[in-house]
Amino acid sequence: MDVHFYVRAGVKTGWGHLFRCLALADELRALGADCAFLTEPGAIERVARAGFEAFAFDANLSPFPGASVTIVDLEGGCPPDVARRVRQACDVFVILNGVGYPDGDPGRLLADLVFYQGVTRRPYRLDWSGFEGQWFEGIKWTILRREFYERCAAPYAAWEPYKVVILGGGSDPRNVTRTVIDALVGSPELQLRAIVGPSNKHAYDDLRVEFVRDPPHAAEAMAWANAAVVSYGMTAFECLALGLPTVALSISPDHAISAMMLQAQAGGAFISLGELGTVLDLETTDEATRFLTRGAGNAVLGAVNIQAWRQEYLSQIARQIVDGRGACRVAGKIMEVANVAMG
Repeated sequence: MDVHFYVRAGVKTGWGHLFRCLALADELRALGADCAFLTEPGAIERVARAGFEAFAFDANLSPFPGASVTIVDLEGGCPPDVARRVRQACDVFVILNGVGYPDGDPGRLLADLVFYQGVTRRPYRLDWSGFEGQWFEGIKWTILRREFYERCAAPYAAWEPYKVVILGGGSDPRNVTRTVIDALVGSPELQLRAIVGPSNKHAYDDLRVEFVRDPPHAAEAMAWANAAVVSYGMTAFECLALGLPTVALSISPDHAISAMMLQAQAGGAFISLGELGTVLDLETTDEATRFLTRGAGNAVLGAVNIQAWRQEYLSQIARQIVDGRGACRVAGKIMEVANVAMG
């Protein structure tokens, strides 16, 4: 069975789309599928490093010829013209991360399977008239790399500094990393580690914090910690799958809404600080920095006081919320539908 992925990744788009597609490709490969990628030039080397063939996008996003299954994960959704061509070129058409679709977009209506990543109520508000496939939403369908359910965060020892890992995402366009470090670096009870993504171009030479740049085994580098502060996105779910109580800033309104919904489900293991943009809209940069520093600092320091004695409990809650096996479920559903479609 040939499975082809269309996915954007890089400085402008971020790397979360590609990482979840690679995670899904690993699971499909384990089930006997042959996977290949059509992606942006800057992501080809990373796909090849994962052991998959990759090609650069052409101007028209032309579908691969002869694909049994085509999986589309494009920022903002799948354009209708692309959806029509993909529909004609394969037996099974799958869309990941359909949150960006406008209500009238017919592209999603042509798919056999649509999976909404993270936490969202968006699909319930869309018009599905004429849709003959299946759509799924919920944390159980969130696709993470296998390493995140094969590891567990380090237990907290009361006589050691509380270890906090900071993750701003692959490119960190709003420099959440520096914002959080500025908020926390003066707290002697905290030991900080910042993990910097492959497209992060910000300079941190003046900061006396441990930095890990684009680690080959991200879960191992993250599992060092007792808690995490992140730019909300797939990284938040990776942290929870490791058992890390997590604090999140959001860089867009839709992320902020999703983060609030996740907080409502998380039983104290996840705290949302809201949207970074609303903070940066304050009158002066200094005022914004003070506001954010106080908010992030209070949230994490408050988490230290609570989680120091609730760490084991909150870690268990985190892993119950995100068991990390969404890729297995999505791959199984795709193979199930593909086997029926192909006879």
